[in-house]
Amino acid sequence: MPAPLTPTNWLPLIGEWEFSNAPQMRFNGKPFVAPDDVDENVGDSPRRPPEETPTHGIALSDLAFSGGTVEADIKFNESEKAVGELILAYNPTTREMLTAGIGGWPGMFSVREWVRNSTVNQDESHSSSPAMHWNTIEITGDRLNIQAGETYHVCAALRGSQIRLSVNGIQVISTQRRGTVPKSSSAGLFCGSVKPVEVTNFIVTPETPRAFVVMQFSAPYTDVYLGVIKSVCEEFGITAIRADEIYGPGVIVQDIVEQVVGAQLVIADISVVNANVYFEVGYALASKKPIVLLAKKDTALPFDVSGFRVLFYEDSIGGKAKVEDGLRKHLTALVGPADTRV
Repeated sequence: MPAPLTPTNWLPLIGEWEFSNAPQMRFNGKPFVAPDDVDENVGDSPRRPPEETPTHGIALSDLAFSGGTVEADIKFNESEKAVGELILAYNPTTREMLTAGIGGWPGMFSVREWVRNSTVNQDESHSSSPAMHWNTIEITGDRLNIQAGETYHVCAALRGSQIRLSVNGIQVISTQRRGTVPKSSSAGLFCGSVKPVEVTNFIVTPETPRAFVVMQFSAPYTDVYLGVIKSVCEEFGITAIRADEIYGPGVIVQDIVEQVVGAQLVIADISVVNANVYFEVGYALASKKPIVLLAKKDTALPFDVSGFRVLFYEDSIGGKAKVEDGLRKHLTALVGPADTRV
């Protein structure tokens, strides 16, 4: 397992942050003052006491993150409006992010995402400030139990679309996000408060992402798996695993479900009409898991998948090179170029 990593650099995106005493960090939360609360005749002085609306902040570390654990110690100086969450994914293009931690309204513990509104039209989505909203994936606990002055050790684990949140060593949330986790620049922090929030011991322990491979366990499909899929996935820092490589006790169907949920993507060869293969493909599609479909050339596709983009290949030396190139393009679209992954 990779060793835990600590950031070398931080970049504040929103809000006032102090990083001079790393590994101790500080978000300088304060009451938000709206522009109409300022009297132009007296400079920046409020003409009336501001409402106790908290300011919020986002800071990103220099640690790329696509799976594993992110943890930190978080202490609030007030509890009523405080939020301290770990950023598990942040898309710098869309500004969408996935967070887990303490204080996500209205509960004590939450896993949630900041996403674009589904009703945003094309013109608005390309504007400088597209409509966004919080989507709560899972929430639990009463935020009245958040204590000012207490240090909370917050640990979030991300594996594929499975997310687990533990606080002070106790697991409080286990959930999964349907669909693709936003492409991430790095792990980070999201905080909100009317008073400072102190963060220490921010650590990232990366985990090698997985691709779950679905196919018939016989030649020539095993040759494609060993000679093409595994090697191309390795170029992208992804571990490919097939169902026949899962060992230990357990219910086979449950093992399959767990592998699909825990994988960053699914690769399926649908050359043969196989009930097990189609069950696994169907579950991956229902989970909105990114999926790459492969099939031998001239395969007659069933109606259910005939509308999907399929990477066809020939069982030849030239065909091997073609499917390798096609798979690289699919993986680049899903996880980014191989040479930029860490």
